[in-house]
Amino acid sequence: MRKIIVSLHMSLDNVVSNPENWMLMSDDILESAILYYEQLDTAIFGSKTYPFLAEYWKHAEQISPSNIERQFAKKINEINKIVLSRSNVEIVWRNTELHNFSDAQSLSRLVERLKQQNGKNISIESGVGMWKLFLENSFFDELLVSIHPVIVGKGERLFLNFPNKEELILINHKIFDNGVVELHFTKR
Repeated sequence: MRKIIVSLHMSLDNVVSNPENWMLMSDDILESAILYYEQLDTAIFGSKTYPFLAEYWKHAEQISPSNIERQFAKKINEINKIVLSRSNVEIVWRNTELHNFSDAQSLSRLVERLKQQNGKNISIESGVGMWKLFLENSFFDELLVSIHPVIVGKGERLFLNFPNKEELILINHKIFDNGVVELHFTKR
């Protein structure tokens, strides 16, 4: 059975919104992301962040001045992508399909169908609303969180008023040269 992995970046003070203001990317983080993508064949995006990510990454393979970023763009452009939405969204990125859902129950049915299909793992890539839905409803098997050594102060936080206790086991960790710490958990 395929695993659902929630993959996210956050600041040290748990801020996940507006990452362009605090995210510390580096070549070694992108190299790690390329390795992570080797175990995936599907990435899921929320409808609010999808247009921005699609607009950047669909062109980055050709226009980025960074060789490692072009390699990552090639990987993300080739993978199957799903946009989850409660409304209609214009699909502009290759290998992308739209899946509509109306509530947590319809999302649960969709997640179970995806997990039962043949293939590699599925990564929940963005955004805040998607991460909250998957975490709060326990629609995940693993959590991959990269903590950036930045205190942002303002922004949307992910784990405030979390409705359920979720026990996790640390299965791997990495510390990148720029101080970003990646923690990989599985559910207990």
